[in-house]
Amino acid sequence: MGTGVRYKPKMTRLLNEGTTIVVDRYAFSGVAFSAAKSGMNYDWCKAPDEGLLKPDIVFLLSLCNKSARERAGFGEERYENSFFQSKVAPVFQRLKDSTWKEINAEDSIEDLHALLFKDTIEIVKKCKTSPLRYLWE
Repeated sequence: MGTGVRYKPKMTRLLNEGTTIVVDRYAFSGVAFSAAKSGMNYDWCKAPDEGLLKPDIVFLLSLCNKSARERAGFGEERYENSFFQSKVAPVFQRLKDSTWKEINAEDSIEDLHALLFKDTIEIVKKCKTSPLRYLWE
């Protein structure tokens, strides 16, 4: 059983009680990295996470391959290579919907922090009165 499924009841309770939850690499990265592999069906890759809580906002930080390669630590993770990243990026684009905000990760850390902080505060205020939604309904 995936982590998202295990924690869905607890997350639902916390959200209904007014707690804000920030999650890194939720269901979308698993779908993108799986679907980018040869022969993996996109819908099949989404199926295990269907019905999980849908985030109110998703920040997709985009960076060109050249800039990514120049960053410290690039290539240390299994799928962190330009070839595979070029296959993953279109899957993330396919997953995007109106709740996603794509951000240019070429900007300075300070500028990225300011933008993410501002947008996060705005969505936290807005979603306090929004009903819970679920992935791929």
